[in-house]
Amino acid sequence: MHDDDYAIGLGRIIRNLHALEMVLRVFLGETHKQTMNVPTAVGVMVPETYFTSYHSLGQLIAAYNQVLTIQEATFALDYEAVTVRDAIAHGRLLTTSPHYPLTLYKFGKPTAASVPLELLEVISERWLNEKTGHPGKVWMKSCVKD
Repeated sequence: MHDDDYAIGLGRIIRNLHALEMVLRVFLGETHKQTMNVPTAVGVMVPETYFTSYHSLGQLIAAYNQVLTIQEATFALDYEAVTVRDAIAHGRLLTTSPHYPLTLYKFGKPTAASVPLELLEVISERWLNEKTGHPGKVWMKSCVKD
């Protein structure tokens, strides 16, 4: 893997996570009969809706899964998207050589004098492709794909 492969793969994952969040916000807004007000200037006040709310991706996935009927349960989203998003946003990348692959570490909140390791992933080309939303990734079915 080369620098460009890593940058493109990571960019695809981030793009898909942004798309997933926006699709959820629009879906939930429409489900709750909310009008999506799109502000046109910084500092203006707009009503709180699923579009404007401070809900995290995990909260949006929970709200989405809750509104699904029994017949729609096959469309429930996996929380793996939250794990991947948090690891990218808060993780640490490390390699012991000047070459790929990199290793991604995500640490949790400390307890006493210790910190739990919550995620350890080798960021290989395969991992990037899997998390980009290729077949088999339920959390990406409704998102933009290449």
